[in-house]
Amino acid sequence: MIEFIIGLAFFAFLLSLFFLIGHAMAKLKDGWWCIDAFEAIGNGFCWCVGTVAISSILYWIGWILLNAAF
Repeated sequence: MIEFIIGLAFFAFLLSLFFLIGHAMAKLKDGWWCIDAFEAIGNGFCWCVGTVAISSILYWIGWILLNAAF
């Protein structure tokens, strides 16, 4: 149970971190990982999808490492 709570906290941290980075990068220039179809909808949606995807991948990497450590 404690691993689950640590995992959730880690996920929340990564999510907020990548939304912050994505927001800062969106202000600097257009999203470089944007797919053209997303650009028609809007860059805000694109950055949201990109940051969630990256933070989800990092969450699972962190979860595997956390389980290996304990």
